[in-house]
Amino acid sequence: MAKATIFEMQKLIALMRSYRLGVTYDKIEEEFECGKRTAQRWIKFLKDECWAEDGTTDDQGRQRFVLTETARDAVPLAVTPTELLAQCLAIQSAAPTVAGTELLDALSSVTRKIAAALPRDLHHFGLEALAAFPEAPGGGAVKVREELLQDLLEATVRHRVLDAEYFTRSLGGTLKKYKFRPLAVFPHKGSLYVAAIAGDNPEKKRPFYYAVHRFHSVTLAKETFKPPKGFDARKFVQESFGAYDGPVLDVVVRFAKDIAPLVSERTFHVSQQLTRNDDGSVDVHIRAAGWPEIKGWVLSYGKYAELISPKDKRKEIAKELADAAKAY
Repeated sequence: MAKATIFEMQKLIALMRSYRLGVTYDKIEEEFECGKRTAQRWIKFLKDECWAEDGTTDDQGRQRFVLTETARDAVPLAVTPTELLAQCLAIQSAAPTVAGTELLDALSSVTRKIAAALPRDLHHFGLEALAAFPEAPGGGAVKVREELLQDLLEATVRHRVLDAEYFTRSLGGTLKKYKFRPLAVFPHKGSLYVAAIAGDNPEKKRPFYYAVHRFHSVTLAKETFKPPKGFDARKFVQESFGAYDGPVLDVVVRFAKDIAPLVSERTFHVSQQLTRNDDGSVDVHIRAAGWPEIKGWVLSYGKYAELISPKDKRKEIAKELADAAKAY
């Protein structure tokens, strides 16, 4: 016997909400063009989940069924354990980004609401699953003021210009005023970044990455803007290796056979391709922007990684390693 789908249950709950005194089996049969056994099965399902209960009888003596008090305010969710675990991982990833702001409380609130709307047999599983996926260690996240983030998101979604004060790292932390045209906000390593076009003559510039925590103040201007023609936020963000902009590079890194199995299990970038060599080593091919983070990635593997391409960057890697060796 097939189970009711989430869409059927949502439609049935909506039907029951529209009738203050409740619905009968006959009404369900009429609305859904189904048989009485199906109507009985659906009502039994709702009763078992504590979403429906017996109401009064109509003038013909037929039993009416009404929503429980809890179900009147919330539509139950039909989810699988796998979907619950995916939600837990998403919450775990998001928590460091919003740590220290009221957004963390908002994230916890929506999580509790989702758990409360789960079917009874998954409700406790959902709470236990959340507890089984605590926030990953790795130090505190960079804090972002909620009101600043709200204005930034508003400007990004509504395509509004921002008058902003921003601490530039390249100028030693100098506070500088800009006109920003934000296009996308994304998390990276416990911080939030915004892809935006800054300054005048935006039509002649390409987006650049800015750390949200370096914004001192933002003010929504009345002026609006049009994103660059053909701009794809997802593609633009994925093009970078991290939170740095710059020319897109074709990169090949050779990892020694000692760590080749570990490297082969990981995806470092969406463009990644692997080549296994006869000596047991593995070459990782990526096409991405953001040379500073690409360089840091190569250096993090020490003697087990060799930059093969771009060739003009090999000397830079060698100098970094030589300078590091001098410290010892």
